Formats: sequence, structure tokens, C-alpha cells
Amino acid sequence: MNAIGEYLNLGLGALFLQEETYARMRDDSRRVVKGLIFILLVGVIVALLAVVGKLLEWSTTPDLSNIRNIVLEEMRNTTWFREMARSPQAMQQFQQGYDLWWQFFGGLFGVNMLGAIANVITNPIVLILRWLVYGVVVFVFARMLGGKGTLSQTLGCTAIAFAPEALGAAQFLPFVQLAGIGIWGLICTYVGVKVSNQMMPWRAFWATLLPFIVVGVITILFGCIGGFALSALGGGR
Repeated sequence: MNAIGEYLNLGLGALFLQEETYARMRDDSRRVVKGLIFILLVGVIVALLAVVGKLLEWSTTPDLSNIRNIVLEEMRNTTWFREMARSPQAMQQFQQGYDLWWQFFGGLFGVNMLGAIANVITNPIVLILRWLVYGVVVFVFARMLGGKGTLSQTLGCTAIAFAPEALGAAQFLPFVQLAGIGIWGLICTYVGVKVSNQMMPWRAFWATLLPFIVVGVITILFGCIGGFALSALGGGR
């Protein structure tokens, strides 16, 4: 229980931008291990609650076969359907097309339980990869801008900056969506970078944003190169 309380306190402190919480994580000798466990907990809890949400959504969603039959009954009451029903060949083609449409697009009306269950594994993995890649890159930029922290200190503080991701757990309620989690997470990351590297605010600001700017520029460049390549191939024909 003490361990759970410790991670809960870390999450709440990070969520509400308490610099002493980030400083405590920075100075902890097990900061990387604790950061990894923190992200695992966030990822698994959010994914498990998403499964609960999908179950609740499934319990309130009409059966797909009933929806299909209701739509067909409504169509049978139309004039064009009665005209078409006079031709057995036309009805056969319609039925084949109707069945094919529901086979491909009917899933849009259903609940993706398998995807929600798979997220229990994939969500923590994705969060950990995001943490490690961003943590290393932001550490490089922080160093370039005069940061004094170590890589492990940066990783420790950026790990608890994932605290806003836990707010996604509220989405276990059917049809609930939350906005602003990404912005809040970015602000938490800024505080984590500033505290872990003992930086001036404006330097920490740029160290936090530069990884995203670089990724954006690279994406645009690759998009342009790909566009030019496709145009060249198309012109060659």
C-alpha cells in the first residue's frame, strides 16, 4: 500500500505541476525504475478501464443484427424497393450488395472489444517507447541549451510528466471524450525538463518544444520528397 501511495502522490504532484515533486524524483536514486513502473501503471490502468468502458458501451448498444433487420424493413416500405422486388435478378443482386456492405461496414456500429483488450498490452508499450525516445532527445537539447541534469534525471522527471495520460481513464464511461490532455502533458514535461536539468524557464521551454519541431520539419521534408518522387514517377509515364 505504501508503494501505491507513493506512486499516487508522484502522479498527483506531477499533475498539478508541483516542482518539489519533480525535484524529489530527480534526486531519487531509483528514478528510472520508478519512472518505468509509473508509466506501466498509467498505461495498464487506462487500458483496463477502457475495457470496462467498452463493456458498458456494448451493454447499451443495440444488437447489430437487429439494426440490420430494421434498416431492411424500412427499405422494404419504399416505392423503389417494391419496384425492384418484381425482378428476382435485381433482388438477388441487391441482397448480395446489402450483405457485402454490412460485412465490411457493419463493424462501425459495433464495439471493438478485441482492440480494447489488446490495448492492455500495447498501450503501456507505446507509452514506454514514447518516454524513452523523447527523454533521450530532450536530454540532448537540454544539454545543448545549458542543462545540468543527467539522462537518468531527465528520464525520471519526464516519466511522471505522463501523469495527465491517467485522465484518459475517465473515458471508460461510454461516449466520454476528454480534450486538452496533450497540452497538459506538454506543460508537465516542461516543468520536468526545467527541474531535472536546473534550467532557466525560457531554455527549458525551447528544450521541451525542439524535439516536436524537429520531428515536424523532418515529416514535412519527407512528405515533400515523397510528393516530388511520386510526381516524377507519374511524369515519367
